[in-house]
Amino acid sequence: MSKVDATRVALLTLITPLCALALGHVLNHEPLSLQIIAGSLLILTGLATFELSGKTERIRARFLRY
Repeated sequence: MSKVDATRVALLTLITPLCALALGHVLNHEPLSLQIIAGSLLILTGLATFELSGKTERIRARFLRY
């Protein structure tokens, strides 16, 4: 954990409610409404955007060194 950025660790807290929703649905047969699914997809899209933007900047920086 000491080598991981604080922003990346903070984003892990966004995944916890999604895991709870999935486990509640699978294990407890809790219903998932369209709003819950849409909100979950928005959270995952935001996380993916953050992760991919960091990778593209690292790749860009690597090519600019040469």
